[in-house]
Amino acid sequence: KLADGMGQLSEGVHLMAARLPEDARLDEFAAGGQTLKAGAARLLSGIDLLDGALPASVAKLEGSARGLADSVEPQLEVQAPVANNGSAFAPNMVSIALWIGAVMAGSIFNLRLIHAEHAGESNAAKTIGKFIVPALVALFQASLTFAMRVFVLEVRAPSYASFALTMAMASLAFLGMIFALLRIFGEAGKLLAVLLPTLQLAAGGGILPVELSGGFFQTIHDWMPFSWVVKAFRASLFGAYANGWLQAWTVVVLAGGLCMLTAGLVGRWRAVPHHEYRPGIETSESGQ
Repeated sequence: KLADGMGQLSEGVHLMAARLPEDARLDEFAAGGQTLKAGAARLLSGIDLLDGALPASVAKLEGSARGLADSVEPQLEVQAPVANNGSAFAPNMVSIALWIGAVMAGSIFNLRLIHAEHAGESNAAKTIGKFIVPALVALFQASLTFAMRVFVLEVRAPSYASFALTMAMASLAFLGMIFALLRIFGEAGKLLAVLLPTLQLAAGGGILPVELSGGFFQTIHDWMPFSWVVKAFRASLFGAYANGWLQAWTVVVLAGGLCMLTAGLVGRWRAVPHHEYRPGIETSESGQ
């Protein structure tokens, strides 16, 4: 029995020796103990500091209930003051008015029809020739809208020049977009021109912040012309975006120029003789 017990003891000693960690691990364990000791000392120091900062008694706090409730007083600073709620909606309403004016100009003048004698001219000449008169009409209605806003509704602006320039360029850019729709899709472009404002009102951020709209509208927000026109109007009317109307205005101009380029390159012209050259909207025989 003694021999068997000594054998088991020997096996246990060998097993324990095999299970013991290496010397390097033991050194790491010792170093970890020292780190733990230093951390415990810092924790104790922090507890002592906290104990010294806490009041001696919390049964009754110093000060009044109002002072404790209003310990932080917010300060509101208006970056872009707006006179009234009606003026706040002006950027959105003016954009709609200019778009409708451009749609009407594109409907009255048949932008796809040219005289047969002009069929041999270059696309650039035909595009510019068809665009000039509707553009003058669009600028005239933009000037009437500007006069109504400034002199009748008395909407104030830090710079009337930037406001007028934004209206003029937005009107021409809208007309260029409608021109491109008509040249690409034909008469179906008129339907798209009428339906687009509905989409742009929801995604343009003119009525409510686009962050409160759905994910789809937030995605297409930066691609809608209304978004940039509304930004330009807000900057020129209220000084918003640090009066940065020029950046938004530039985006609108570039978009309109791209649409005009597309209108000159895409689509077909319909050449007709002089007696078949008619406006897009005609009056009835009795009304002539």
